[in-house]
Amino acid sequence: AWARVQKLPPRRYKSLADLLEAKEINEGVYQPYADAVCRLPAERGRVASWPVATVLPFLAQPDRHILLKPEITKQVADSLGFELNYRPEPNWRTYRSLLQMAEIYKQKLAPLKPRDLIDVQSFFWVACGGYDK
Repeated sequence: AWARVQKLPPRRYKSLADLLEAKEINEGVYQPYADAVCRLPAERGRVASWPVATVLPFLAQPDRHILLKPEITKQVADSLGFELNYRPEPNWRTYRSLLQMAEIYKQKLAPLKPRDLIDVQSFFWVACGGYDK
């Protein structure tokens, strides 16, 4: 997927490329990406959403990024007693909190040998009944 993104004209993916190429995920690289997602045109439905904003980084670098599906993720944070700082529009504060929660649970799941944040996301999904819905 990343190889295809790299072939797009630079103005279309600069903030995504900056995020994926950054040594550290921080507000300086995440917020411009979130802002770019919020500016995407939408003929139908809502583009400026957490699933849209987090799916490409998650698929490109599952060892560094995680998918945020709002309802299940809010349930996970509540059940684990974690402050997600959730706001509906993609933003750095919420994403930073999600990454912190994911890292804590990746460490707690270490005996199960999670390979990346896909395994952590799967734990969150199953732990809060995501497959029951």
